[in-house]
Amino acid sequence: MRLEIDNLVVSLRSDHMLGRGRTVHAVKGVSFAIGTGEAVGLVGESGSGKSTIARAIMGVVPPTTGEIRFLQEGRASGLPKQRRAKLAQMIFQDAAASLNPRLKVGSALNQIIAVHHPRLSARERETMGLGLLRRVALDEMIFDRFPRELSGGQAQRVAIARALIPEPFLLVCDEPVSALDVSVQAGILRLLDDLRRNSGMALLMISHDLAAVRALCDRIVVLKEGEIVEAGPANAICSSPTHAYTKALLDAVAQI
Repeated sequence: MRLEIDNLVVSLRSDHMLGRGRTVHAVKGVSFAIGTGEAVGLVGESGSGKSTIARAIMGVVPPTTGEIRFLQEGRASGLPKQRRAKLAQMIFQDAAASLNPRLKVGSALNQIIAVHHPRLSARERETMGLGLLRRVALDEMIFDRFPRELSGGQAQRVAIARALIPEPFLLVCDEPVSALDVSVQAGILRLLDDLRRNSGMALLMISHDLAAVRALCDRIVVLKEGEIVEAGPANAICSSPTHAYTKALLDAVAQI
């Protein structure tokens, strides 16, 4: 399996008073690919187009021009919603906000398991849900807790467990550790790396933090104002950057 992004352009209409808005070119001709088991970092400052690319992959915003393709499946825009969900899932910076506050963790997992694995019995769904918690290194007691009772790291692990239910080819991680304590960040990054290596799932790691991306990714794509300014193996990008913007991002990491 392979995700290919070919000359992607995404133009968005900004809201403005009196009904007049302007077109913002958020992504300008971006191309890259991710294969089975690969981890690719998408790096840049706020407003560089990282999250817009993620939303385009997930089908939340349509490409203006260019294509997003899943090889052996075809153009992403032509895929049924449930099939697309089996190809790509997404986790967010604020994991707790992405969980239903009215549902205990077990009930939330059960609902999604029922959608993607409709032939399972209630007992089998519960068994699968508990297994997912163990897979993301959470105690089974979490099953009966509400999101408000979870720490930030626990909430992110639950979000990852939920994303694993369709057994996706690709996990899109939009700033997944930036809201967490440094010690917790390391554990989440290790979990993502273990899942990738053990399952062959591909990762797209979106971040402004080159240090976090360097710890996880094989390749890095550097974005500035919607365009790729540098791309290559993670070690080469971090040790010998060629673009001044990349050097500035690395300098920012070194000063922390």
